[in-house]
Amino acid sequence: MNAKTTTTKTNENNGFTTLLRTYENATRHRNENAETEKAYTTALTDLATACAFSVLKKLCNVGGTVTEQAKSTTDTAKTIRQLRQSLAKDLHDLNRLAYASANATAQEYNADGDLITVIKDKDVHKALTDLCAECFGDGLDLMHTAVATILTETAKATDLTANFMETPYNVRRLKRKVYIQSIDSLGGYETIQTTAIQEVYKAIRREIESNRTMQVARNKYTYLESIATDTESDTETTVFRRLPKYSGLAYEQTDFNGKITSITADTETVDTTDRIISMLNLSKQQATILQLRQSGYGYKAIATYLSVRPDSVTKQIKRIREKALAIGLTPTNASITE
Repeated sequence: MNAKTTTTKTNENNGFTTLLRTYENATRHRNENAETEKAYTTALTDLATACAFSVLKKLCNVGGTVTEQAKSTTDTAKTIRQLRQSLAKDLHDLNRLAYASANATAQEYNADGDLITVIKDKDVHKALTDLCAECFGDGLDLMHTAVATILTETAKATDLTANFMETPYNVRRLKRKVYIQSIDSLGGYETIQTTAIQEVYKAIRREIESNRTMQVARNKYTYLESIATDTESDTETTVFRRLPKYSGLAYEQTDFNGKITSITADTETVDTTDRIISMLNLSKQQATILQLRQSGYGYKAIATYLSVRPDSVTKQIKRIREKALAIGLTPTNASITE
């Protein structure tokens, strides 16, 4: 079993390395003639497709596997599998479309000597018509993202004679992908080493995470977006502050049928809430309790988290309310005047 697994993985690695070398070679000889341009396009598409499927394959068992009956499959894992199936279907349909386009019709001269288009194969022509009415899914976007990133990374390469897709180079970026904003965390950049092919993988991962179907599957947190500037390189990067799950700082957007379509938040409301909380002069434990309550946790859960008795949590929440009343807050009046 292990020997077969090792052999399979070795073959996969060898196959992907071949795609990398083929693309690099096609890049070096691009624009020499029409045939080399065609070879370049094929190599680019093949590499992008392999990258998209590679990322999806690695993510497919996140949250439980289909074959393990004892484990339940999470919504995220199901969505990733749907994206992989969508990509496979779209590529299959594109191949059928290309074949149908080439074989459904033909150019012929009629009795008057006019060049006209005639149906060459009725079945193929019907298939062409049906395929033209098909809608492509989100999976194909992953391949397009890979193509765009490969082109961007190729343009950065300074030496095309080497294996430039795997040649390391340095880049500055935020230390964490999802950044929890605070006064001392802004500007938290670092210089890391990466390669062109690693950046392609990362771009596909980001596309998967931002996919609209993934937003439904993820835990319903709301992120407030802002900009952080790296003072050393004077570059800007989007950073995010994750709001507590049930803090009331987010607003639900609905359609005409009342279905929730999105969740939003605004900076002014969040800043006002932060200002109010800072005026309460909470102790460290009280601040933690308030944050956990805003995230939807009950008294017993908070007590377990803090390793205290539930009545201690009750007393601290009572003191938080007393502090809120002392600065002018009431259950029906959430505004204050400075």
